[in-house]
Amino acid sequence: MESNQNKSSKSCQIDSEIKIPLSRRLTRSLRHKLAIVFLSVLIYLVSFISISYMYGKGGPTAAFFPVVVVGWLFGFLPGLFAGLLALPVNLLTGFLMGASLSEQLEGGGISGIVVIMLMGMVVGRYRDLTLRLKKELTERHRAESDLTESKEQLDKLIDTSLDPIVITDENSVIVRPNRAFLEMVEYDQNEILGLTIYDLGVKTEGSYESTTGETIKITSQYFETDLLSAQEKLYRDGKISNWQNYFINKSGKVIPVTQNIVFSYNEKNECISKFGIIHDVTEQRKTELELVASREAAVEANNFRSRFFTNITHEFRTPLTLATGPVEEILRGESGEISLEIRQQLEVVLKSSRQLLRLVNQLLDFSMLEAGAENVILENKNIVQFVSAVMDSFSLAAKKKNIRLDFNAAENMPVYAVDSGKLEKILYNLFGNAFKYTPKGGTISVAITDEESFTLDPEETLVTAVAEGMVP
Repeated sequence: MESNQNKSSKSCQIDSEIKIPLSRRLTRSLRHKLAIVFLSVLIYLVSFISISYMYGKGGPTAAFFPVVVVGWLFGFLPGLFAGLLALPVNLLTGFLMGASLSEQLEGGGISGIVVIMLMGMVVGRYRDLTLRLKKELTERHRAESDLTESKEQLDKLIDTSLDPIVITDENSVIVRPNRAFLEMVEYDQNEILGLTIYDLGVKTEGSYESTTGETIKITSQYFETDLLSAQEKLYRDGKISNWQNYFINKSGKVIPVTQNIVFSYNEKNECISKFGIIHDVTEQRKTELELVASREAAVEANNFRSRFFTNITHEFRTPLTLATGPVEEILRGESGEISLEIRQQLEVVLKSSRQLLRLVNQLLDFSMLEAGAENVILENKNIVQFVSAVMDSFSLAAKKKNIRLDFNAAENMPVYAVDSGKLEKILYNLFGNAFKYTPKGGTISVAITDEESFTLDPEETLVTAVAEGMVP
């Protein structure tokens, strides 16, 4: 309440000074002073005349009052000048009253005038010193008031800043945290005052839960390299910008931040305080993690689509491939003679099947190209069941050509990570070539083993699986 009243009176005083021009104020002050001097001269004349009637001669001490008044109102030099004028004024007044020069000078007239002159000087000097002291006190009070006002504004700016701000002493003891800093570390002001800034940092290696929701692993490199180099730069230059660091809040979670720190020095170049502006990058890091997760989800969706198209085209291609074989055999006459009408219809079926097979192959090539030529989509597969399923699709063709299919697989074969599309394409090509170059009545043998070395008989063995992959 008192500070508000002081500010109100100060504002009223400023307003009044603004309304009255400076020249008018000076004129008014001078007019008041001259009126007082004129009044003191009248008092002097009345005193001189009264003393003359009472003692028969004028008293030089009657000039005391106007000399003192001039010295008090105008200062040292005017007081000295008024004291010097006291002697001729006294003499002139005495002559007007009929007193002779000898009468005025006898009885200590000269010494009285000297005393009056000294009094004017003393009073003037005292007045000058008083005014100077008053001016200095006023300027000092104004400077203190401005300093207090500036400090209040600075405290308000610090406290209302959206970024966390903390001020420490030369020993890094926290002396002034703002509200944003207290909210970030989840401490009250009474709890945090007296702690060092290092008490709120990561002190040991380990894995910490972060405010971003991820787990941050702090290794020895953080303490031996990152933290040490940043502190060396800070104490060498007295400042550091965009220092990526970590704080730990009251609940034990790691807060990723960037810091801007400046040291304050006295005239002896000694550090007296440290000022830090901190930017909590939790939300920024969360956004980055969300973008990474979205990108990974998009990649996974694209891979799923590619796998879907690859799988479905394989499902289409297998029956189409098997369907064209019997039609070709009928058209070649291997099943007996057929009529012209049936032949024409079968040729349409064969043509349409081949066209559909080409379209399926193009769709398969497109899906593989979209997935990338170097991309391998691995899936855990039972290799025995996988090869057996492909081999079964050629059973009808083997029966037609009177070719025997032998399949031998080792027991307890492990599960292999394979690209189903690429492996199926390889197997179809191998079986296709085998049927193409195996004569009627021949044998196609398939063996699967996990042994690292074995003897291959090219005439009997078509496909062999070992621990390192598929070897034709």
